[in-house]
Amino acid sequence: MRTQLRRQLDWPLLIATVLLLVVGLLALWSASSIQKDHADFRSQVAGIALGLPVLLLFFLVDPRVWGHYSKAIYVAMLAFLVLVWVPGLGRSGGGAERWVTMGPVGLQPSEIAKLLVTLTLADHLVRHGTRLKSLSGLLSSLLHILPPFVLVAAQPSLSTSLVFLVIWAGVSIVAGQRLKYLVVMGIVGLVAFGIAWKSGFIRPYQKERVVQYMSGDLGYHTERSLTSVGSGRLVGEGIGRGPLKEAKYVPEATTDFIFAVVAEEGGFVGSMLVIALYGFFLWRIWLIVVYAQVEYFRLIAAGIFTVFSFHALVNFFVVLGIFPVTGVPLPFISFGRTAMLLSLASVGLLLNIRGREKHLVF
Repeated sequence: MRTQLRRQLDWPLLIATVLLLVVGLLALWSASSIQKDHADFRSQVAGIALGLPVLLLFFLVDPRVWGHYSKAIYVAMLAFLVLVWVPGLGRSGGGAERWVTMGPVGLQPSEIAKLLVTLTLADHLVRHGTRLKSLSGLLSSLLHILPPFVLVAAQPSLSTSLVFLVIWAGVSIVAGQRLKYLVVMGIVGLVAFGIAWKSGFIRPYQKERVVQYMSGDLGYHTERSLTSVGSGRLVGEGIGRGPLKEAKYVPEATTDFIFAVVAEEGGFVGSMLVIALYGFFLWRIWLIVVYAQVEYFRLIAAGIFTVFSFHALVNFFVVLGIFPVTGVPLPFISFGRTAMLLSLASVGLLLNIRGREKHLVF
């Protein structure tokens, strides 16, 4: 069994994951130094400890089991998303109801839904493979992700809800959906965005961020983030020595803007090493997408690749002022116990899929 495990396990992917976890813990330990007892760091360690058994579960269970119970999983996911509005269970934060509290444990249903949408959408596309490239097949797959999209957007969490659309687009492309249909749906999406803007579905603070970005106004968060990134220069101030971080100059330093702390203390060299590590991590996932022999496995890997790449790229671009400010965390590095659980579960699932592919060496 040990020999089989060594032969089939994607060690480069696992090592890249471990390195990202180490980088994340170092960055979070430094960023949380402005808190009492490094509160977010201690909580993240607990999240990793809870996530390792979850990783093992998804590594050991045949992924086809999730497809077999796809409909039940989908209904349970929608019910869980609704729980954020149930008195006594839902918990608000930052003007949005995004957590469900069960005793001492608080979970973000929207984070859990990212993986569950990937699993159920992959099964949906496999089951409807014969009519996938038809217009009805396109609309059917789009309707599959519409309920979670609406429920999360109503929390409100527009940035998180957009992840579901990105998952749908990424998985549909890998499944072989016709490009012309996807382009048409992209145009329809832009029209829908305009309607949502005019109707008030998009909140004033969300509009303000977009308007600031379009006008060239960096805004409070971006301006401070760029100052912190620039202060790192070539090799940075050293881990735990960032003066701007210590002065609480950058807001959300342990979550959405933790890469600014990495850049301040690691400099250009440290930042590029972290970006390169993410690139290697995503490349290993993409190889699984390319070489997977089972269509269901391939689409699951495509969805996970889409989520990780979207989160990493958007977070980097927000910190660097290329994108308007949005609440997209950096996988394995930003503080967030539920996000960590789902990231580790996703890696376990990827390692499982890789181990089940036969006669492949890469």
